[in-house]
Amino acid sequence: MKTAPLVSIGLPVRNGAEGITRALESLTAQTWPNLEIVVSDNASSDDTVALVEQVAARDPRVRLIRQARDIGMMANFHEVAAQSRGEFFLWAAHDDTRDANYVAVLMQAMATQPETVVVVHADTDEVFEGFTRRHAPDYVTIGLSAPARLRRIAQLQSFFLYGLWRRHAAAALPMRDMYWWPDLPPMLAAAALGEFAHAPGTSFRYTHHPRPFLRNKRAALTALPLLVLQSARAVRQVAGLRLGLLAGWLAAARVAGQIGGFFAVRLGLRPGYVAESRQRAG
Repeated sequence: MKTAPLVSIGLPVRNGAEGITRALESLTAQTWPNLEIVVSDNASSDDTVALVEQVAARDPRVRLIRQARDIGMMANFHEVAAQSRGEFFLWAAHDDTRDANYVAVLMQAMATQPETVVVVHADTDEVFEGFTRRHAPDYVTIGLSAPARLRRIAQLQSFFLYGLWRRHAAAALPMRDMYWWPDLPPMLAAAALGEFAHAPGTSFRYTHHPRPFLRNKRAALTALPLLVLQSARAVRQVAGLRLGLLAGWLAAARVAGQIGGFFAVRLGLRPGYVAESRQRAG
């Protein structure tokens, strides 16, 4: 009987004791028969390590890596991809969950996709306090050129980061900590590398955490130009200068739109993100 391909799940975490057990139980309950779960603890000061060790004692598929010092959030994301052994890979967070058939449905969908597809994602439920919003799969880019893929992905939230990846593509994504939208540069790089697909029939639940942009005014002043620069650099690293310049321009356009939206909310011209999400959720 043919062995199912190994799927690696990487869970980077720092001080995630509040949700880590529930997240790991969501992963160990997956119906896909061949899994490894790689947890990289980024020098937590709470009970994260002890809780992960409790789950690992019950399930040998869970492997814990401990960082001696804080290496940064995005470096820890890269670490779990680099330490994984499967042909396919997905990231998980300490406070998110997914249906038990999540990996199985995505693997079935990936098997039908050409090699040009680098990630397949399911439906996303964004969980707020008191309500949940279902997001449409607007990120599908099958059949689009690389510039067209960049234009589409530049305008979207990066929920598809938590989809099923061809591991070589996930491990190649440039990642760097930033004050704002650290997932945008690697997701633009992914769009330059290949296509994104959608698989219905299962869902991923993303926990929303409000983070006011001006919580650190000094960092906020440099965050926007840094986002543009890092977007250009990330795409140039994997796809060359021409697409890198396009990525920088698209990041700048998104930043401009975000600034306009920020002031529109402050002036009462439009609802904030949470209020708008509540309206869409019905």
